[in-house]
Amino acid sequence: GRLIDEGIGLVRVANEEINPVIQPKTVEQTYDVHLSGDLPIYRVVLDLEDTSGKIHEFKTTARTPSSIDPSYLLQGASYFLATGSQEVSYDFVVKTKTPKSKIIPHIFTDEDKRYVLGIVRGVDAAIRGGVFLPNRSSFLCSRKHCGYHEKCTSLWGGEVRP
Repeated sequence: GRLIDEGIGLVRVANEEINPVIQPKTVEQTYDVHLSGDLPIYRVVLDLEDTSGKIHEFKTTARTPSSIDPSYLLQGASYFLATGSQEVSYDFVVKTKTPKSKIIPHIFTDEDKRYVLGIVRGVDAAIRGGVFLPNRSSFLCSRKHCGYHEKCTSLWGGEVRP
């Protein structure tokens, strides 16, 4: 049906426009980052690192991006923290009527590393303090995927999708 055709179109665009210019070194490589002090090990999994050391992050989107969505920057900065590679290529396939690709490179800085460390410190402090905030925008936040949905709604209110 329509979804299969759409998926085939996206894979075709990725294979014709993005993949030919990439020489993979590692795929789905896991890095355990040992942070300072008593912070826990921070596990980072890269989509792909090419032979030049550039990291590639693959994304699918419905609209052609003109810039990197801020929600993607924590992930890219985590890659920089794990590997020391400042450049991340965000490689998009776009689900338009005629599928297309868009590649947006981004250079991360030490300030971005500081941001990641701040988030990790905050999450670590919350966990140690027993504070677990709901993330209802996560696809895992559902009665099907989360065994804590009843406790979550009794504590925080609101609804969790089926």
